[in-house]
Amino acid sequence: MPSPTGSASRKTTNAPPPPEGLLEEAGLGVTKRRGREKLHFLSPVPIRLVHDRWVSKYAEPWAAALSNLKTRLENTMEKV
Repeated sequence: MPSPTGSASRKTTNAPPPPEGLLEEAGLGVTKRRGREKLHFLSPVPIRLVHDRWVSKYAEPWAAALSNLKTRLENTMEKV
């Protein structure tokens, strides 16, 4: 039997939701209850520390290369 229009091309994922308390356990977030609501807040300081630790080792070679390029271009301009 043919499927209704468009439903054959639509795929749904049954991915499980993230574990409760994962951000809290990692120290990256806080959850507060307000009545029936459950509010989630990210903690920016620990997230920034993780960012700095992981990204800095990849950003440093790029910064060094740009600095070297700037120096070479400025030296070339002085000779002209």
